[in-house]
Amino acid sequence: MIEEHADHRTSAEAPETPIRPTGVRSTIAMLALFVVVVITALADLSLNFLSLSLDAIYVEYDAAHAGPIAFVAGRALLLAVAIFATLTIARLFRRMGRPAGAGALLAVAVLLLISEGIGAGASVRRLPLALDEASAIAAMDPFELRYEAATGVLAIRGNITPGLTDAILEVEKASGPLRAIEITSDGGLVDEALAVADIIRQRGLTVIVRETCASACIILAVASPEAYAEEGLNLGLHAIYALTDDQSETSIYAAEQARLRYRDFLLAKGLSEELLEEADEYGPDELLLVPAEDLVHVGIMKGLVARRS
Repeated sequence: MIEEHADHRTSAEAPETPIRPTGVRSTIAMLALFVVVVITALADLSLNFLSLSLDAIYVEYDAAHAGPIAFVAGRALLLAVAIFATLTIARLFRRMGRPAGAGALLAVAVLLLISEGIGAGASVRRLPLALDEASAIAAMDPFELRYEAATGVLAIRGNITPGLTDAILEVEKASGPLRAIEITSDGGLVDEALAVADIIRQRGLTVIVRETCASACIILAVASPEAYAEEGLNLGLHAIYALTDDQSETSIYAAEQARLRYRDFLLAKGLSEELLEEADEYGPDELLLVPAEDLVHVGIMKGLVARRS
């Protein structure tokens, strides 16, 4: 009985034996992993500090558009995963008998927590605006597509809203290569219109503008060297504006960036700077009307087509 008690006491008092690395490769691998974690943490910290400035907030702008609540929740999930991974590696360092490495990784975990906290704060600050914009987009009349297999023409009618690019690609996937796009639209989102313009350019599609074309629709009207408009059609231009009345620096900056992308695209297609400056003087409910015939005369559009009866 005494011997059993002594053995039990000795076992209870025996210190935990550290797990030693099996060799040079193990040590190098752990050091490399440690360096990667540190670099990642420092980069993340720097980016999240920058997210308090306008530039980095705008980087988050499109992501928040896609789903603001999911965006913030995603940041929280990534933070949890990063902290868990860092603490796990720190525990492994401690068991290997390297307390300095464990302490350094615990410091990294704290840096990650602070970093993501700053970034999440910027995202949460942006959340009400993103929700307002999502509501404004949802309130826009949706687009309609009609595909004619005999001619390979895809007719687009309505606002240029999120999902239009994907819808065009789905039609192409289901029906085969497109030959032309007919567009009738009062406008919509600049970035979505630019994405559709990329499809037009890559596929070499003909564009035919019918009935009405204003605001962001102008991007599609001039996207192709084979662009046509109905006789007597006037294209409507105006200043690019935000979807909401929010006057925060973020909203103003985002609207300005959209305006610059819109402007650069139209300048590259041959519209004059003077015309675009004049259009900037027109508000969201006003239009500077430009006859499509004028764009044909200067070579921006290919020609005119007859109106449909």
